[in-house]
Amino acid sequence: MMVFLFTLHHTFVQELSLSVKAQIPNAKRWMLKAYGEIYLRAWKSLEDNSEIKSALEDKVFEPLMIAALHCESTSLQANVVLLLKPLHEAKKGPDVDALLNRLYGPILWRSLKAANPGVRVNGLSILAETFPLRDPSDSQAVQNASILKVSASEASCHN
Repeated sequence: MMVFLFTLHHTFVQELSLSVKAQIPNAKRWMLKAYGEIYLRAWKSLEDNSEIKSALEDKVFEPLMIAALHCESTSLQANVVLLLKPLHEAKKGPDVDALLNRLYGPILWRSLKAANPGVRVNGLSILAETFPLRDPSDSQAVQNASILKVSASEASCHN
């Protein structure tokens, strides 16, 4: 039923996600995974280029991804990552792989070079779950360059 509610209207997505976000700090692990599954199933059920799908990406996934990278509280960060876990585990699908690349791409690389060591640790944790970040529609040369970018970022984190 919740998947259906998330597909009704783009403004409804933000309202529903606010109630889910309020529960993140104290929710049980199974509940966070269930919310993650609901988000993923709702996103997959929508047509490409729909307003609702864009709202899910911009108002739900992206803020959660930013929180997973920049959260100072380790327990809160773990809960956010647990909520995103179904999305990370679904990266075998080309549509989810492209989504992760599009949303994590710009923010993940910055987090790996951040001055704050906690942000760098969070970034490495997310990178480990989502590696390789790539767009399946890219050529093999572009995908290889992306992997080299990861290697260079990891080397700079160790220095």
